[in-house]
Amino acid sequence: METLALQTQKQTATTKGGNSSQDELLQQLEQIRTEAETKSKLDAKERSERTHRNEAKERDEAEAKAKAESASATDFDKSLFEGGNVDFESYIDAEELFSKFTYEAQNGVDVRFADYQKSLLHLLKHCYGYMYALKTDSERYTKDIKYIDFQINGFNRSSNKGNPLSSKIIKLVWRHNKIDRRLISTYAKVLDNAWCKGVVDKHTDSKGSVLPKHFEREVMSKGGINRFSRQSAKSIERQNELEAEGYLSLSEKKIDVVNKAIKEGTFKWEGKSYPMPTPKTVFPTEPSSQRDGALMLFLVRNDRANTTLVPVELFTDESFIEKAQLALFDVLKERAEAKADEK
Repeated sequence: METLALQTQKQTATTKGGNSSQDELLQQLEQIRTEAETKSKLDAKERSERTHRNEAKERDEAEAKAKAESASATDFDKSLFEGGNVDFESYIDAEELFSKFTYEAQNGVDVRFADYQKSLLHLLKHCYGYMYALKTDSERYTKDIKYIDFQINGFNRSSNKGNPLSSKIIKLVWRHNKIDRRLISTYAKVLDNAWCKGVVDKHTDSKGSVLPKHFEREVMSKGGINRFSRQSAKSIERQNELEAEGYLSLSEKKIDVVNKAIKEGTFKWEGKSYPMPTPKTVFPTEPSSQRDGALMLFLVRNDRANTTLVPVELFTDESFIEKAQLALFDVLKERAEAKADEK
């Protein structure tokens, strides 16, 4: 805009030579240009300073967060990393690391937290963190797997060397404990399920694997160690797909689909559809305290002589209604599939 104004005034100066001295106008224009340049430089300087302030603020916040996380780390946590920096990357040498893991399994898990599951989960977090480090660092994996396989090979268990990395780690950690195969499988499955989470969010890496620092939160949010271990990779993927769609469970999604079918007149599920049945008989009801459009569950008696349905009881309990909605979903889904098969 300022450049355009400058050009306009220059043109005016050449056409109005009789009203004012051309030199005077050129000096005024030069002053305007200088002021514009000065303002532009000041604006640029202000933007640069603002950027530097924001960057400094972000650095300060990051440092404060790192210090807070470091302060919350236990001595056990710090002892597992080079320099005591709990970064889930710079784990100490494998032999020393597993020695500390094993000691913790034998002596620390029962005393470090009031809640046994949380204490066990704290150890499993580092088992997972170490597994994550090996899976994302090929050079370290090549070096450490030789030690792990050599140690595993000496166990009195069949096919140890061919086990997945998660099982090898768990067996080495609990090598001196009387731990049965069921627990080995449970703990290893927890590590595997964290690794194959599948859906990318703020608690995962770009491939969907849980970041070690969020391991405890993720396992607890899915019901704890035993429940998390029972989930298959496929079920974890389905659950995360549901959450991405805004549902907490499959039942919640089914009920939502039924409600939409009631409103829109067509049931739709996985590419199949079925028109909602039109009621042949309706009956008047007294105005209730329920909001307009609310679902209610009636128990009715069929009066064939008068071709009417006679209401016997009204239910507004949500659990009753949800059960009826889920039953309706199953009926409509079956009809939609049957209709699709006819084509």
